[in-house]
Amino acid sequence: ILRGENKNSNRRVVAQCKIARMEGGQFLPQPLNNREGVNTITDESQIWYAYKKIRGHIYDGHSVSLQDVLSNYLALNRKLNQVNDGLRSSDIRSLIVKVHHREKTCRELMDAIRWAISQKNQYVDIKGILIKYNGQLKRCIRYLPKLGARRKRLIHNDANHSNVIIGRGVTFVDLEDICYEDPRFCVAHCLFKLSRHRVLKGHSLSRVRKEVEKIFKTNELISILATPKEACIILERKYLEEIAVILSFVKHHKDVRYVYDLEKKIHNIYEAKKLFS
Repeated sequence: ILRGENKNSNRRVVAQCKIARMEGGQFLPQPLNNREGVNTITDESQIWYAYKKIRGHIYDGHSVSLQDVLSNYLALNRKLNQVNDGLRSSDIRSLIVKVHHREKTCRELMDAIRWAISQKNQYVDIKGILIKYNGQLKRCIRYLPKLGARRKRLIHNDANHSNVIIGRGVTFVDLEDICYEDPRFCVAHCLFKLSRHRVLKGHSLSRVRKEVEKIFKTNELISILATPKEACIILERKYLEEIAVILSFVKHHKDVRYVYDLEKKIHNIYEAKKLFS
């Protein structure tokens, strides 16, 4: 499997490949060495790395239980914590992205929504989406409680179903998603995306909700997220922040590359409420 990223990400991708090699292959694919003994190759515009194809299939919502996938995900992140503790050089740590969750995002989002709706002839698609969901978004923003800060940890922050390969074990691909982040956001996102996929693949909402409630009674999860309600609040914050980023790119950079994701992020807020509240 060959993966490529923009050359500007060169040093970060090199650091993520080193971390994956240090993890040892229990949960992450192992980047292959080239002839020079390094994991990456760069050309004029891209940086590339490769790993052996993993025998198995993308998580289909059926073959493995939600509890089993989540347990493997939590085990991966414990392993990444051990890797982080063993890093002798601060250089690698400094190259990994640190994801920040800021309390002022909600105010920025309100300003961005007002700005987008006020545009007369530009960004018609964005304006239509925001007018459609304006009331619901404002209610979410108004009643969203503040979150206390938590220590960021080395973690894989996008364990959606398409990044989960079920084979002899469970493997999490997309090494580019290794970062430092508050684990509450990553674990809630993982549980939501996997639960949502089970519903999409034909399991009833009531059945999946019962599975989620059972998972929250395990000691494994309770130290990170205490209740489904807390997960729902975390996810509201996460997806509102991502909506703010999309609108900020449009407002400040005239960049619409992420607009395709805007309505999906709004839907995710309400889907999370259905699953967790």
